[in-house]
Amino acid sequence: MTMKKADIIKALIKKHGLAVRQAAAILQTCLDKIVSGLAKGETVELRRFGVFKTKKQKARTIIHPKTGKQIKRPARTIVLFEAGSAVKAAVNKPGRKKKN
Repeated sequence: MTMKKADIIKALIKKHGLAVRQAAAILQTCLDKIVSGLAKGETVELRRFGVFKTKKQKARTIIHPKTGKQIKRPARTIVLFEAGSAVKAAVNKPGRKKKN
């Protein structure tokens, strides 16, 4: 099963009694703030949830898996996420169903 943005909005509505537009606006504001921080090169830390940060990768030559040809991949910035203590504990909880 995949959790979607709409599922989070529904949870906000149910837990806090918000209107759909209010819940959607709150979630979108949070996501926009995370993205804008990352775009500025900032680290975004949400205590006990996790840390979002960026890392620069150098340009390099890679091999295309299907054709075997060498391709030059330009330098780029990637986003990393390191899970916090609460997330790690929830994911590694004994008795949790694991999806294969």
